[in-house]
Amino acid sequence: WCWTAGTCSVQPRCVKGVRVVTGTYVTGNPNGWGPYSKCPSGTKAAGIARLDLHSGNNNIHVNDFDCNDSGCRAWCWQSKCQISARCIGKAPVLQPYKFALGKKMSVGKNNWTPLSTCPAGYSVVGIAQIDIGGGDNNKNHVNDLELTDKGAKGWCYGGTCYVTSRCATLPKGASIMNGAMLKNQKGKQWTPIAKCPSGYKAIGLQRLDISGGN
Repeated sequence: WCWTAGTCSVQPRCVKGVRVVTGTYVTGNPNGWGPYSKCPSGTKAAGIARLDLHSGNNNIHVNDFDCNDSGCRAWCWQSKCQISARCIGKAPVLQPYKFALGKKMSVGKNNWTPLSTCPAGYSVVGIAQIDIGGGDNNKNHVNDLELTDKGAKGWCYGGTCYVTSRCATLPKGASIMNGAMLKNQKGKQWTPIAKCPSGYKAIGLQRLDISGGN
């Protein structure tokens, strides 16, 4: 769901050969960090399963979100926001994998960050953090997110953009690939579901892009 007079494009990041579960659904107050969405025992956050702004006027946005070994949380401007983590662990006993943070990368307003890359031997499973610094909070927003096998990057409007990838080691036989890309969907409503290939489950976003509008 993108609040725009333009269009919204979405694509999932998908995984096969691991156990995928969703964390708790929690609500935070406006203009500050909300509580962590926590993963079930034996799993850790790979990314965000859902993030929803619930109140305020149309001048609302996600200023920051953060996924780490404690779960996922968000900082939303002028609105309460609800968040749930997408979590992975080994089946059948759900032992956690090894997780790490990628390089924290930044760029000035209205531009792509460089890729936040993972340490050697780790795969990109999601975005650990995106943060908008400076600018006018009444205008700042995240315009575009993209994950590839090489790293994660973001495009922020109005302020300096900081991005860190979420990285994990995966067991032998597991694989990650991108799902279907739904391009230029109508704004101000839910897009159709962007699906993963057969046998894969979504662990987060591979791409989210707002085009056009104001």
